[in-house]
Amino acid sequence: QSQPAGSPRPSLTRQPSAITEAAVDGSKPRDYLILAILSCFCPLWPINIVALTFSVMSRNSLQQGNVDGARRLGRNAMVLSVVSILGGIAIITALISSSDCFLSLHFLSPTNTVSVVMEMDIFSIPQA
Repeated sequence: QSQPAGSPRPSLTRQPSAITEAAVDGSKPRDYLILAILSCFCPLWPINIVALTFSVMSRNSLQQGNVDGARRLGRNAMVLSVVSILGGIAIITALISSSDCFLSLHFLSPTNTVSVVMEMDIFSIPQA
């Protein structure tokens, strides 16, 4: 079906283009920048800073034409961002559960209720 190179109708000849090859190859690789930025709000700072760095490096690699490097760095950024988010959720959950346990054991036990009220010093009269 393809026409020879000297065809009078070259627009009908089928030639691969860069756009269709990139689309078949999986289009442009994702850099997961938004996910990396969101992971920076989790309390696993060393990991999410590295994820953000990989994400920016992935974007730069794609701009320089290194698609394989951009795909690899983007995948690393995604993995580290997910690890950071899940680790942050685990840390926050552990802190909340341990603080609830601490509050319920220390401040709300019957023996300490009187001492908490005394420490609050609600019965003292402010002096002028």
